[in-house]
Amino acid sequence: MFAGIYTQPIDEMSDGIGISAESPFPGELLEQLENAVEAVRVLTAALNRAAPNGRDFYVYSPDQTQRAIKEHCLRQEKVLEVAAELVMMRDHVQECINLKAESTRNRL
Repeated sequence: MFAGIYTQPIDEMSDGIGISAESPFPGELLEQLENAVEAVRVLTAALNRAAPNGRDFYVYSPDQTQRAIKEHCLRQEKVLEVAAELVMMRDHVQECINLKAESTRNRL
């Protein structure tokens, strides 16, 4: 089950990231986000290994090599943007879990 998280601000006071304090599954959400962060890490490593190399384009013009490198860099940027968003979400969920645990301890 996916405990809800949103990434768009719901009002002017919101920073755009939230999780319900009453969510019964924040640990599952944290685990899902950790898995997603790890998957993006694996994707990033694979994408780096798949970087274009000039020797792959020697029969084509140098422009083709430059174009391939530019396209590769654009893909890397997109993946890094997703990675940053997932890390931010994961860290926020962890912070919510920590705050809830602290609140519970303080009530005891």
